[in-house]
Amino acid sequence: NVNVIRTSHYPPSPHLLDACDELGMFVFEQPPICFSGGFDDHHWTRTNEAAQLIPYLLEVTAETVHRDRGRCSVIVWDLGNESRWGLGFDAQLALVRQMDPGRPTTFSFDLNELGPENELVHKPAAERPDIRSYHYPGWDRTWQEDLAWLGSYEQPVVLDEYAPLFAPCLRGPGEGFGLAIDPGIRDYWGAGYQPFMEPALGDRSSAE
Repeated sequence: NVNVIRTSHYPPSPHLLDACDELGMFVFEQPPICFSGGFDDHHWTRTNEAAQLIPYLLEVTAETVHRDRGRCSVIVWDLGNESRWGLGFDAQLALVRQMDPGRPTTFSFDLNELGPENELVHKPAAERPDIRSYHYPGWDRTWQEDLAWLGSYEQPVVLDEYAPLFAPCLRGPGEGFGLAIDPGIRDYWGAGYQPFMEPALGDRSSAE
């Protein structure tokens, strides 16, 4: 029951897109942009405002769009993952719309950062990506509260990250853990990681 793939956080192999074109899968394609500006107070903070990095941002974006804009499976350009908007992303959005005006854009995680430091919050709709994005609903509130809030936006909202295997997702009041609640996630995703994770977690060689 999966028909959409998000290529986080790097351009996908052409072989994957060949398969998506053939099978009729939809793709949200993302250039290699991740944690630029960051969230919280990490070491990458303020990279979104570094003028010397903007040419690299535009270069990798242009390469990604130029390579894959002829793909029938690619339906959305995802400009970056869990980053903070800045001048470079203004230029990136304009570049993508110039190169491929027929496809919508999104900026993954934009609705998770609604504080005064996020410039994207205050921009009119025409100057923002076309689709809003929210990660991990139910993290700090119940699913019902999050969905009611997200439904208040006029632009479409995509929940493009949910139920990570490495952490609880449904942490709102009165709710439990995503992996325990959803047997599909537990049985079909979690079980597949077990043979890899058990030896990795038991390996102490790097610490020694």
